[in-house]
Amino acid sequence: MSPGAFGTIAMRKRMNNTHLPLSMVYKDMLERLQEFQYAQDLPATPISLPQLTHWLPPRSPTLKVNFDSAIFHNSQTAGIGMVIRDESGKVVGALFERIPLPHTIDVAEALACRRAVSFAKELGIKSMIVEGDSEKVIEVSHCMALYFEFISFSHQRMNAANADRLPCSHIWVVVKKGKEVFDKGSMWTVGRENIKLMIQATPIAMTGRGKDRLVWMENPRGVFDLKSAYSIVENSDPGPSLAAGWIWKAKTLQKLRPSFGDLQEWLMWNGKMNRSFLPDQPPWKMIYPFAIWNIWKSGNNVVFNRKNPNPRLAADIIAQTREFMYCVCSTRGLTRYIVKEVRWEKPPEGWSKLNTDGSVLGSTGLAGCGGIARDNQGGWVAGFSRRIGLSNSFVAELWGLRDGLILCCNLNITSIILELDAKTIVDIFQNSDYESNVVSPILDDCRQLICRFQRIQFKHCFRQANWCADRLARMATDRNLDFISFESPPVDLVNVMEEDFRGMYMTRLCLEHDVAV
Repeated sequence: MSPGAFGTIAMRKRMNNTHLPLSMVYKDMLERLQEFQYAQDLPATPISLPQLTHWLPPRSPTLKVNFDSAIFHNSQTAGIGMVIRDESGKVVGALFERIPLPHTIDVAEALACRRAVSFAKELGIKSMIVEGDSEKVIEVSHCMALYFEFISFSHQRMNAANADRLPCSHIWVVVKKGKEVFDKGSMWTVGRENIKLMIQATPIAMTGRGKDRLVWMENPRGVFDLKSAYSIVENSDPGPSLAAGWIWKAKTLQKLRPSFGDLQEWLMWNGKMNRSFLPDQPPWKMIYPFAIWNIWKSGNNVVFNRKNPNPRLAADIIAQTREFMYCVCSTRGLTRYIVKEVRWEKPPEGWSKLNTDGSVLGSTGLAGCGGIARDNQGGWVAGFSRRIGLSNSFVAELWGLRDGLILCCNLNITSIILELDAKTIVDIFQNSDYESNVVSPILDDCRQLICRFQRIQFKHCFRQANWCADRLARMATDRNLDFISFESPPVDLVNVMEEDFRGMYMTRLCLEHDVAV
């Protein structure tokens, strides 16, 4: 039978039955093709109808996450998309993102898979099936499912009665058989140095039994606050900020300094108008804040409190402005600085002195701490230097204080003066009510160590009187060792030690009210 016969048969069927389904025509042509191949004594190629596939819903309460990627060569970009649906097919969430053009389509699929998982976790989904049309990505992603009970990966076959009997790659067969050995013999390694340094700088309790605490990461003290919570909920850029620094410098009451939104030009014009519109009246920039405040209050009283409008509103505004100018507005005194001579002071007889300090390199963020203990003659007792990791100066100061207290306890020192140039740290230990969830392990350790001394004093000093501890803290950031204990002064510290021993003064420019510190 010639190929033209197929067209003739199809035409006859269409003439006899104008409503013949297309699927029957296709099936009939396949049968004729097999007859033709058999008549030509050729090995017949088994031809099967394509299986109809459709999206299968997950079983409740599991959700299904479908992902895919697309390459746009014209713009040298790629797109990744994902949709999350429940057992009824209802869309729970969807996302599309444009990314730089990856090297291969498999990379794009892998990026889409990773973003789909993170997107589902952002939505708080506990149990999910991740489904895609890339076999390579799904097979590789199955390894992740070993460590997450709430996630499984599907290539349109997750609803099978026995998924273990389905065909899979030889790699996945080996992984399933060796899962127990794999779990025991595998471990994670840190790929980036800065991650290691951040973990190294994490405060951990040393003297007591520390416990895990829930910390609010958006607050420096780890305490929940509404301001940062609202920022997280909004999760959007605040837009161009209002250049309204002049508002806070305006001479008016504190409660009259609100945030005024988008009325910047009008507010600035009124708030900076220095001339008076009426003779013998205060300048308009003084009257203006009291005017808008009183007008707003008067309007609220009329609307909400059903009071009559104030007929003396204008006179009251002028009177309040005059009262404010008379009581508050006065010529500000000039800031006065004086030169003060500063030096390290020896402790009294029977006491030892511990100086500690923390240091952070501005370029890398690498933190270190150091400390030195001396007797009442100014002689060296012991010293230390610690490389902390990536942290801030506040945490570095606390690290140094804790290490110094441990050092003095090991030396059996009973009377100690603790001297730091960080006034914040001194104030913390003079206030027993201070709490911080972020650095609570170090704070708790320090408070327990303080109780071991018979006599202890906290003092604040200027940095010029704390040069030895400062040098030891800076040395820590330049060394590869995490902790060094010095039984004698290091070479870099000999000259500074000698200056402190001789009681040499250094000059410092101080505010007048700081002289007594």
